[in-house]
This record gives sequence, C-alpha cells and structure tokens, in this order.
Amino acid sequence: MRWTRFRHPHVAELPAVVAALRTRLPGADGPVGLLGWSAGAMVALLALAERKLTARAVVLVRPVVQLERPVEADPRRGEPAHRPTAAAHPIAERFDFLARAPEIVEQDPQPAVLVAAGVGEDPPIGEPAERLWSALADRYQVPSRVALLLTPELAPRRADLTQVDTAVTDWFTRHLSERLGQETTMH
Repeated sequence: MRWTRFRHPHVAELPAVVAALRTRLPGADGPVGLLGWSAGAMVALLALAERKLTARAVVLVRPVVQLERPVEADPRRGEPAHRPTAAAHPIAERFDFLARAPEIVEQDPQPAVLVAAGVGEDPPIGEPAERLWSALADRYQVPSRVALLLTPELAPRRADLTQVDTAVTDWFTRHLSERLGQETTMH
C-alpha cells in the first residue's frame, strides 16, 4: 500500500457496525466504548474527530497519532524513509491528531480517553502519544477523564499485557457505567 493511497473505510462503517450489534445483542443499548491498538487507534481517533460515532469511553493503545512520522521514521525495517508526496499532505493532515485534538475536545459530552504507551517506546509512537494525552487533558472540562498509562508491558517485544488488560477493563467499567455529570477519577 502506497503512502498516497492510504484509506480507512472502517471509520465510515462504525455507525452501521454499532447499529447491527445493538440489534443482535440483547442489552447492547448502552454507551459505546472504542478500543484501538496502533493503526486501530487512528480509526478510533478519526471517528471522534469527525463525529462518526459518539463514544463515552475510548482506549488508545500504542496509538499512531501522526501518520507522517511513523511512515518517515522506522529504522528497524532497514528501508529508506518514505517521503510523502504533495498529494499526500492532505491525508497526513487528516490523520494528525495532535492538530485535531480541539475537535475531539469539542464533543459534548467529552469522551473519557485512556492513552497507553510503552516506557521507552519508539519515539515516532511514544512521544506523540504523550503529547496527545497532554493536549487533551489541558483542554478537558474534567481532566481526570483523560489518562496516560506508561508501562514497560508495551515496550517492543514484550508479551505480558496483564497491566494493560486490567487498565483497559477498569477504564471501560468506570466510564461506561458512570452517569454523565457524575464522573469519577482514575485511581
């Protein structure tokens, strides 16, 4: 897949997927939670920024926050850096969630967002993830609805994700069951 042809049709499909789940699963009429890992986090962020779906709680694990950075800088692959073409710049802007943080914050109600990244994470992933958390927390009406989890479990080549699993479960349990206006703080 070439940089200039990057597409994510999954974002447009989210409302239909949620509607289908609500009709097929008894009791699936509650608030929506989104979980995205790496590029899947881009789908969740895009859904939030473009108002494709109202989510009460979101978890972004090792999120790709800026599309251009990971494409340009992955020395582990031993490939030359991909330089985006002029035609690719609008795509990179669409997927620059640091720049689009205000669009996420403008939602009412603001979704609870947990950003999880690895300690010592590759700079193209870890540093923008921390900056996204900061950009959201600085703008949120209730800053405790945005949290950052830095864990060695998400460092490259780690397999035990117990802490991450527990944090994700706790986040969704807390924020999908809360009544809006009575937000709780993360412990």
